[in-house]
Amino acid sequence: HEDEDSSVSSATSYDSTTYDNEKCTDYSSDQPRILQLIERNSPLVTNLFVWLYSTYDQLFTGDDWIRLGQALGQNTTINVIQILVGNDPDDPIRSTEVRDAFCAGFSRNRSIRVFQAEGFDFTSRQIQILRPFFSHNAHLTEIKFYSPGLDSGAIDKLTDAIKERGRNIGTIRLINYISAERVSRRVSHGRISAIVELAETCTHLTYLK
Repeated sequence: HEDEDSSVSSATSYDSTTYDNEKCTDYSSDQPRILQLIERNSPLVTNLFVWLYSTYDQLFTGDDWIRLGQALGQNTTINVIQILVGNDPDDPIRSTEVRDAFCAGFSRNRSIRVFQAEGFDFTSRQIQILRPFFSHNAHLTEIKFYSPGLDSGAIDKLTDAIKERGRNIGTIRLINYISAERVSRRVSHGRISAIVELAETCTHLTYLK
């Protein structure tokens, strides 16, 4: 079980999404305007990059995060989303209450194909809150969690959600769960078991790392 890197890797016809920076909408460039476009299901926003670091003059408030989650939840035009959270301990998204509320709003989305989150530190509870997104979004093909990734409890919740997809299990082609734990090679037996079950659940998975 030591070589977690090679859990699932296959040279098949599926290619991971390549991000086109020219077509990517940077949420931090004009938050009020872009939020309105998201709420109105504007076709101008299909590939969204949310990058909110403390270096920006105006840090997101808790209400801003919650409203963004609600807007993403009802949106039908976005198909790729990348959300990066910085290391500022004062960022409201560090609050369990705000993170839960953001996830609750976001969980209603059914259009996103590629979901990527970095720096969120999702708990198993928050993956459970996101369960409708992972279970009922028939378009979802890629799920990526970067630093700190997911612990075994969160992976179990994700696996349970994917099991509910029925015939749409086959749309999931790539899952990434890189974390500091994985990089350091200190991988618990519980986490290995969770990863194995996840791989077995996703019948058409071509990449798991």
